Amino acid sequence: MKKRLLPLAGLLLCGMSALNAQTAYECDFSNGLEGFTTYDIDGRTPNSAAQQYGFAPGIAWQVMQVDRNPAAVSNSSYTPIGLAEDWLITPAIVVGEGQTLTFKSQTVSLSTKTKIGKLDVLVSTTGVETTDFTNVLEENLSIRSDLAKYSYDLSAFAGQTIYIAFVNVSMAKDFLIIDDIFVGIPPIAKMSLSYKRLQEDASTGQRITGTVTAGGATTITEYTATLTCGDFTTSRTYEGLNVEPNATHSFTFNQSLPAPTPGEPQNFTVSITINQGETIQEEGCILSQAYQPTKRIVGEEATGAWCGFCPRGHYYMEQMEETYPETFIGIAVHVGDIMHTEQSNAYASLIQSYSGGSAPFALAMRKTQNGDPSDLPRFYQTYINDAAWADVSIYAEWADENKTKLFTQTSTTFATTGSDIGMQLALVIIENDVNKPGDSNYNQSNYYSGGGYGPMGGYENMPSSIPAADMFYQEVARAIYDDPSTGIKGSIPDDVQRDVTYKYNRELELPTDVLVPDNCQVIALLIDLESGYIVNAAQCDISPCNSAVTATKGDAIASRAYRTGDGIRVEADIPAAATTNVEVYAMDGTLVYKAAPRMAQGLTTIDCPVKGRGAYIVRVTADGNVQTHKVIL
Repeated sequence: MKKRLLPLAGLLLCGMSALNAQTAYECDFSNGLEGFTTYDIDGRTPNSAAQQYGFAPGIAWQVMQVDRNPAAVSNSSYTPIGLAEDWLITPAIVVGEGQTLTFKSQTVSLSTKTKIGKLDVLVSTTGVETTDFTNVLEENLSIRSDLAKYSYDLSAFAGQTIYIAFVNVSMAKDFLIIDDIFVGIPPIAKMSLSYKRLQEDASTGQRITGTVTAGGATTITEYTATLTCGDFTTSRTYEGLNVEPNATHSFTFNQSLPAPTPGEPQNFTVSITINQGETIQEEGCILSQAYQPTKRIVGEEATGAWCGFCPRGHYYMEQMEETYPETFIGIAVHVGDIMHTEQSNAYASLIQSYSGGSAPFALAMRKTQNGDPSDLPRFYQTYINDAAWADVSIYAEWADENKTKLFTQTSTTFATTGSDIGMQLALVIIENDVNKPGDSNYNQSNYYSGGGYGPMGGYENMPSSIPAADMFYQEVARAIYDDPSTGIKGSIPDDVQRDVTYKYNRELELPTDVLVPDNCQVIALLIDLESGYIVNAAQCDISPCNSAVTATKGDAIASRAYRTGDGIRVEADIPAAATTNVEVYAMDGTLVYKAAPRMAQGLTTIDCPVKGRGAYIVRVTADGNVQTHKVIL
């Protein structure tokens, strides 16, 4: 599977237990490069591919997502080609007796797995200037495409304060990765578990497997694994082993867990007793759905006006929208053309991390690899019955008459109860019918012209460069909030209850590159942070601005309601003296404010100090005559 490099977003660690670790220093880069010193000694200019990932002269190392985990990344592909010299230096570390350095590293290439990066590992006992690093742990260490762990004895530095430098000395090898730096005494053993967090078939139990890793100074000769879930217990003993330091051994329980209760969490514990001595313990939780929420498939397409085969993407996306109008959502992410803008750049980088920069390219639910737009019908059938996790809906409304801002409210109702659910929402603004006659930047290259590549939905009858006047680009991604791979922090709570609706409200600025605001739509993506997959989605048009709509005037009452800095203001025009009431309801029907009744005649203003973002229904009553308004704060 292709390694994916993304901008820094967040951290999600796999569950793992360890024994007897003694730590002097450790870093998994979840806090970025805080405390590190970096030097770009070579000063070279990254090539265009590296620049798309944020590298520029002066940037020696940066923290990025590598397969959804943060890591330090350095580039070595330049224009013109040259040798890298990029330094990554740790903060000061006080080394104890018997301690070692371990770290993980790999080379990630944009084109092939055969590229091998080079790394120097150096130590200074005096400071962080490059000339201070006179102690060499390793020179020209070969770093391959598979993530590997490296270990070095630091006994010679016991009792001293040191700095460790990782120096990328590769040439044209794309990206070198450093992660999980550790200084100390390695643990006796570690354990990791493997199971499916959301079990789609709740009628049977799940078989739990795992891996035991011997510590840096331990040989495992035997161990007993025990699985406990409520009153259920099963054990398995492995004897006659010779699991040497840093080597692994896998285990599988002979019995499956009992079948879970649909919609309820199934908690379990696995313990491992090593060499009849100390015990590791790890807790797990399996979730299952009580029902299948309404599922929608998201197809994300890499496309570009420069791409002669991209009319294929336009055609198949249109076919999917027509065939599955209620359950397919298409997003066209433009790369390298006039529709690839600063506000959509992060989205383009994400899609390129899957496509390797090729176009056209189609991705369904972010689960597919090497997809083509012609695969979308097959992808749809493959994923439409996968677990949806939650029903998702979205409402959007213009916040002002000039259509420069919009309010959104997303409602998410889970079909399962769970803790640390690991879900977040991303919001996407797309624009349809993007058309700018006379601007050649919007011309579409078309290799299907003339029919040499066969029929393609009528594109074979169009010229090789389709004029901008004849091109209406659909589902053009204009912006994604906040992070393209992990969405919006706090948009979904950590702990969720089945059948409880969680609302998220957000005001968005309309992207400046939008040509026609009325052609825009908003999409909500529900993203599983552990897998990186989209599990469900919803889409909506943007409703007219009605935060200050005046109701139709009748004989009894005319009123309007609109938002102010202190909440909601109601203005009622009462022709004759009448008792006036104002009630404000949340969208779920909860009464959130009620003004005291008053006798009124003529224009009356009533302020309602409502707090909290969201949509509200305002009910104005005058002697039995009722008018209602919707206001979004």
